[in-house]
Amino acid sequence: MKNILKFFAPQSINKTENNSLLHSITSSKKQIEFGDYILQIDKSNPLGSYRKDYPLYDQFLPQICSTLNGLIIDIGANVGDTAISIFEKNTTAFVVGVEPDIDFGAECQNNIDLNNLQDRFLLVQNFISTEKGNFQIDKSKNSRTGSMVKTTESTESNSLSFAQLIERVPENAAKSIDMLKVDTDGFDWDVLNSYCEAIADGAVPQHARFVFFEFQTFLNNIGFSDPGRSERTLKYKKAILGLQENGYDRFCVFDNFGTHILQTSDVDVIIGLSDYMKRTQLHNKKSTIYHLDVLAYRKADEDFVKEQLQQYLK
Repeated sequence: MKNILKFFAPQSINKTENNSLLHSITSSKKQIEFGDYILQIDKSNPLGSYRKDYPLYDQFLPQICSTLNGLIIDIGANVGDTAISIFEKNTTAFVVGVEPDIDFGAECQNNIDLNNLQDRFLLVQNFISTEKGNFQIDKSKNSRTGSMVKTTESTESNSLSFAQLIERVPENAAKSIDMLKVDTDGFDWDVLNSYCEAIADGAVPQHARFVFFEFQTFLNNIGFSDPGRSERTLKYKKAILGLQENGYDRFCVFDNFGTHILQTSDVDVIIGLSDYMKRTQLHNKKSTIYHLDVLAYRKADEDFVKEQLQQYLK
């Protein structure tokens, strides 16, 4: 299962407040090489092992982004691994990384700074949601993933709509969105809904060419027996239908280890795959797939996606 917590977010990091945090962070780190770049992560983070054991793990997104020149929005930036993997293959794109967790956000910015990529990256630290309110991340036992929960401790909202997120993006970068990537461990449906709302309100100057999101129906800090899975599946279906209504009529589906499964125009095929995962996780007590990654795109890009898959699976 992906180790990477991902979510929605923008306020800029206060570097003075995080100096002591970053100092403590660097003393317990290991490094992973991404071409000419380095990702510094906690020693307990299994990302290096995943990349070694599963050669396709998190590889398709950097592959398809290698050809893109416009804005890439990474909602659920975690420690900056997605951004660094994209920068390894792309020398021109600007990335907006959205990460609300203070610890992961600090690590993410530290990785950007280590590689002198500040001019091509903006960190945003608020939750992206259709709902206003004050949220926090309820972390799982390994502290690498978690779930978004609404708090009553503050009346101040720390969430932004997708439209408000776009307002934070440098004007020259916001003109052309090539990729919207979402990985929020069970809440991608909400981000997708906020994106569709922004389209309806005319707040998005140009629709994202591609939308790459995670289809996960259980929350990591609850596990496979999460009682909200059926309701969350319906929420995902509604969100994907919303994408379809906005012209994203093709879907390329991968398992969580990066293996390509199929391409389809039928949303129910994706739902069927999700139901299969739920059955095997709950009834067979064994799962080879934990969640799905889905690329949504338009018919006009069908040949392009096929070409990228061919390059990816060489």
